[in-house]
Amino acid sequence: MLALEPRVPAVEQIVLAAVELIVANGIAASDITILQTHSESLLREDPRRLLPENLRNAVVLLAHHPENRADLGYLGADDQDQPIYINRQVLDADIVVPISCAPTQRDLLYGGVASLLYPTFADSVAQQRCRAARTVPWEVDPRSREIQAAQFTAAKVRQLQKHRASAAANPKISPIRQDEADHVAWLLGVLLCIQVVPGPDGSVLHVLAGQIEAVEGRSTELTRAAWQCPAHAPAELVVAAITGADGQQVWDNIGRALAAADPLVKDGGAIAICSELAEPPGPAMRSIQSAESPEQLLRMLRKFGTEDVPAARQWLATSGRAQIYLLSSLSELQTEQVGASYVADGNEIARLIERAGSVTILPDAQYALPLLTETE
Repeated sequence: MLALEPRVPAVEQIVLAAVELIVANGIAASDITILQTHSESLLREDPRRLLPENLRNAVVLLAHHPENRADLGYLGADDQDQPIYINRQVLDADIVVPISCAPTQRDLLYGGVASLLYPTFADSVAQQRCRAARTVPWEVDPRSREIQAAQFTAAKVRQLQKHRASAAANPKISPIRQDEADHVAWLLGVLLCIQVVPGPDGSVLHVLAGQIEAVEGRSTELTRAAWQCPAHAPAELVVAAITGADGQQVWDNIGRALAAADPLVKDGGAIAICSELAEPPGPAMRSIQSAESPEQLLRMLRKFGTEDVPAARQWLATSGRAQIYLLSSLSELQTEQVGASYVADGNEIARLIERAGSVTILPDAQYALPLLTETE
């Protein structure tokens, strides 16, 4: 089985190479299954598209539905005696090879190969727990804790920490830890993986295959070398562009772009997201405007547990200190629903740049790893 992460660039070429290699080593194409997450944008992009017709007709393509218990199987229990349910095809496969994108903005969800399997192909309860764990901004990345905590009063910080402690004490909503995801991968016997280091504008810089630890270590080095972008001082305006096909134009990458732009913008400045996003905002994103306070929004995000929670969490962290403009395929009403300023076209972005005293441009912002350096 080939288990696909949604964000893999040039996925058709990767699948073509993987399937041809597997078949060349004596495995029948009909014994190969490709599993991907259920997404309207992904369903429009068949990863088998470049396969020769005989292989394309034989290789099985399945979508994971986390709410469908008939498609799930029991793997075991975690250290809190909570059941672990995984896609039944993953459980039944003789060999599972995860194909993932090398993690860049690791703070939005769990990074690494293990997170591709769990909770990505787990049940909806596990997925909700993972998203709930990412609702307190400064608890995600210790390096940014002081910066993000400064957005709130000391009383609010104590209150949010209390909420997090309460969540950890409740098994129903306790957060999934990275070691839990690693444990699931171990239970499944997953030893090998394929990881792609993304390049500009939907291209591929490197494809690594082999033992998980070795691949992850090398891909981290290559990703940092490719995507670290130094900036000497925060700018009044950061223009962050999300590139790639439909599979890249999603709310998760909006959140990643904001995470990259956040440390590069001045307090009271502006971030302009340039995308072709057409996916309507989900319940977590829509709740941003209706929430009366950050605390209330965090409580709402834990309750939703929907796919757009990580993006909403990052939006909350960033919008407290910078105005967000959004160029997308959404309507003006949909844009305003999430508290962003509507941008109709590139000409309006150009006018924002002309008015700003200082500007930082982030192409491929969903991958960028900003590095703020001190000026001499």
